[in-house]
Amino acid sequence: MLCSLRCVLWVKSCFTWYVDYSGDILVNKYFALIVFSLYFLFGCANAMESGNEGKMTKIKEMLIQKLVDETYLNSYFHENVFPERIPLVIVSNGLFEGSESLVKFDREILIHEKKSLVADGKPYLEITQLELSTHSAEIRYIYSPEGVRGSVKFEIIDNDINVIHQELFEM
Repeated sequence: MLCSLRCVLWVKSCFTWYVDYSGDILVNKYFALIVFSLYFLFGCANAMESGNEGKMTKIKEMLIQKLVDETYLNSYFHENVFPERIPLVIVSNGLFEGSESLVKFDREILIHEKKSLVADGKPYLEITQLELSTHSAEIRYIYSPEGVRGSVKFEIIDNDINVIHQELFEM
C-alpha cells in the first residue's frame, strides 16, 4: 500500500514537471519519458526500503520477545524471588530500539542506558549481538544479575520465528 502511494506521488510530481517544462513535445518526449521512468522506479525503491525498515523492526521485536519467553534464559529471571527484576530492563545500545509491544511478567519491557543501570546497581539484559538475515537470526546476550551469557539462533519463515539452537553459559 505504501509503495503504491509513494509511486503515485512520484508519478504526479514527474507529470507536473513534464507538463510545466516540456515546451516542444516532440523534442522532449523521450527525455520526459526517461525522467518519468526513473522517478517511478526510484520512488518505488525508496518506498520499499522504508517498508523493509518497518518490517525489520517488527522482526527484531518478535525475536526479543521470543528470547525472553521461550529460551533457557527464561529460567534465570527468578521474578518470584527477586521482585526488583520486574519490569525487565534491556540495555539501550543501538542494536534494538524499544517497543511498547514487548512484555515480560505482564509489564512493558523497559530500555535504559547501561551506564545508569550499572551506577544504580539495577539488573538488566544486554543484547550484545543481533544478526538478522532473510531466513535466520542470531542473538547473543548477557543477563547481568545471574552472570549468564548465551546465544540463540532462530529460523524465520514468513512471520513465524522458531528457536533452532541455543546455548547458555554461566560466567
